[in-house]
Amino acid sequence: FSPGKDKLSAIDSAFTQFYKAQETLRDEWRGGGERPDPQVMREKMQPIADARDEKLKSILTGEQFRKWKDEIEPALRPQR
Repeated sequence: FSPGKDKLSAIDSAFTQFYKAQETLRDEWRGGGERPDPQVMREKMQPIADARDEKLKSILTGEQFRKWKDEIEPALRPQR
């Protein structure tokens, strides 16, 4: 997986926006005092991940995006 130096800045921006949006949601949840329902958390996080993926699709080749979705992203998920 090597998108090239010219694309790294755009990829970095997509992930920065993704993580900032996630942090904003987490701050909202922490402020509520109660632990939010996991299903509600997933439903609110999904549009953020979808927006990130749309940005990545516009930056990466089809093969690079498939590698991200099939190999890299699953490896980043927490193990239970």
